Amino acid sequence: MCSTGSTEDVLQQMSKLWSMLDDLSENDPAAYRTLIEKQMKEGAEFRAPPELDTCLCTEILKPKKGLLYINICGWKRVPAPQDSSRPLPVYTGKLETGTNEDQGWYTVLDVALNPVLLQESRENKAEINQVYMLALSFAQKQLGMTLSQEYRVVNSSPNSSPDELHRRLGFQKLSSAPKQPNTGNLSMSKDDVLLEVEDLYYLLVDFPKTVNEDTASAIFNKKKRRLTLKVNVL
Repeated sequence: MCSTGSTEDVLQQMSKLWSMLDDLSENDPAAYRTLIEKQMKEGAEFRAPPELDTCLCTEILKPKKGLLYINICGWKRVPAPQDSSRPLPVYTGKLETGTNEDQGWYTVLDVALNPVLLQESRENKAEINQVYMLALSFAQKQLGMTLSQEYRVVNSSPNSSPDELHRRLGFQKLSSAPKQPNTGNLSMSKDDVLLEVEDLYYLLVDFPKTVNEDTASAIFNKKKRRLTLKVNVL
């Protein structure tokens, strides 16, 4: 289960934001509407799925010879780097292995970067090559493999359909069920929780730790106007 401190931190953060929205809606409706519209626009962009940008292929030398495919994706959930002195923000998906008759044993790794970073790097060949080499270095450290430093750009990797990319990266679409007026919509991923009430609230909170969204439960106390969320930490 979540430690008491972690759970209280999340609940306190949500409570403060909820109170702030209530106060703003009562005291400055115009500013409240502007804030909600801005958050809804940013939220729609944040909820956009990862998109495949480039697929690299390199040879695995150790511990078992084979091919490594790295799907480099752009995803707006990945923050842009603050400055060159800090590590590059990267999300990775679940590792997948398989075999086929033509190529033998292979491994597929999805690496998601900020799409603005990818777009800016693509304008300079040296910079995009550096991004590719960073992805290879990251994969080598994460997988504990010895990789060839030579790579080639290929059209696709095995199992690289959008649905398969989304599954490995943990992307989940929000429910598409029609919403009634002022009806809340609570959704969760392993990294964050989203509370959305049409035309009233849009609240997105990052978890301090990665969680198992399948264990989540939520109770809303109408009298106290308090939402209590419980979820297990991985």
